[in-house]
Amino acid sequence: MDRPTLMVLKPGLAQTLKRGLSLFYRFPIRSGLTLLSLLTIFLACLWGWQYYQFHEHLTEAHRAAMDGRTHAAVTHLKYCENIDAEHRDVMLLAARVARMAQTWQRVQEVLEHYWTLYGDSEPLTLERLLLKAAQEETDPVADLLKNRLSQGGDTARLCRQALVSGYIREFRYTDAQAMIDSWRTEGPTDPLANLLQGRLEEQLFKYQEASETYSAIVAHMPSHHEARLRLVIVLMQQRRADEALIHLQVLREGLPDSSEVAVQWAAALRQAGRTEAAIQALDEALVKYPNSSAALTERGTLALNAGDDAPAAEFLANAIRIEPGAIGTRNLYIVALTRLGRTDDAARELSTVKTLTADSDRLTELIQGPLQKQPNDPNPPYEIAGIALRAGQPSEAIRWFQTALKRNPNHGPSHTALAVIHHEMGNAVLATQHRALAAQANGRR
Repeated sequence: MDRPTLMVLKPGLAQTLKRGLSLFYRFPIRSGLTLLSLLTIFLACLWGWQYYQFHEHLTEAHRAAMDGRTHAAVTHLKYCENIDAEHRDVMLLAARVARMAQTWQRVQEVLEHYWTLYGDSEPLTLERLLLKAAQEETDPVADLLKNRLSQGGDTARLCRQALVSGYIREFRYTDAQAMIDSWRTEGPTDPLANLLQGRLEEQLFKYQEASETYSAIVAHMPSHHEARLRLVIVLMQQRRADEALIHLQVLREGLPDSSEVAVQWAAALRQAGRTEAAIQALDEALVKYPNSSAALTERGTLALNAGDDAPAAEFLANAIRIEPGAIGTRNLYIVALTRLGRTDDAARELSTVKTLTADSDRLTELIQGPLQKQPNDPNPPYEIAGIALRAGQPSEAIRWFQTALKRNPNHGPSHTALAVIHHEMGNAVLATQHRALAAQANGRR
């Protein structure tokens, strides 16, 4: 029955095509205009759909940023940037998300490009003030931002977020808590305020309180991967691996390209006693993230626990090269070296650990005492910079030397140290500038 039907359809289709072509040849102008109209309608629909999708993604990116969900915001922003990377709102939002992620150079680049395209404007001024606050220049801009709190809504939330972030980075925990408290009075369930509350509790080593804060965010907003990841980290601090694994299952789907999630997954498996699964997870993570000091430390720990001392020493040595200031990793390395009979190397490592431990204790003293009590003295941040430098953190050291110079622009030792660091980093211009400023400062004494 099927075959005769097909035989009838084929000539019918051919006849229809023939008629269409004959109409085109008989009325070429009318047919051309019809085709052009159809094409115009198609392109208009395509543009309309793209325009709709662009604004949907932009709205979602803005909503995610205001909740502190930076990963989701970046995903939506990428779609927008593929359509119109120089759209005003896209650029400002990209700068905002980069600021929240503390990728300062990216923020500067976006805001500078925005200025070249659109010039000065109130939104640009606000973003620059927010950047200064988040980068520890809170006092010079605090009054300007506090005046904007009266505007309420997203503007007030952005101002509070930047000020709290700056206060935490300056170790001004009392100021940070006061700002969060007033914020949470107005919006007790605000995810951005609660996220910062959790970060502050972590800074104060209040891991139980932090886990409760992050758990409340996740319960209210299950898609908040940033809060869930912080919750995993504090659960691991409390050795609650079984609970952490439940949240990590969600994060592995939501953040499949996160090295931190991969390492935390392996660490939780190890802590839960699932050694073979942990080894497999770490080996996979190290293929994707070979320079992850956390992954190398975890893998070294597993090798050490298994009695594989030589591989353990290699893993841990590589981790230390990447993160020289990791005291825990160095202690594990000492165990591996001792088992291997490398007593001289172990003794040198032990000496380094003692220095780093003393630096850590001194850092706590400085943060809790002189740094806060002597706000105009450049010496406490200068000393902190030296500690950071010994821990192999040159970027952090630069930040603290610059803090010392904010307190006293003529602080010669800070200029001298920055000249050396920039010279070693290959930045001849900055090295020369700081060398000249150091000479001027020393000449004044």
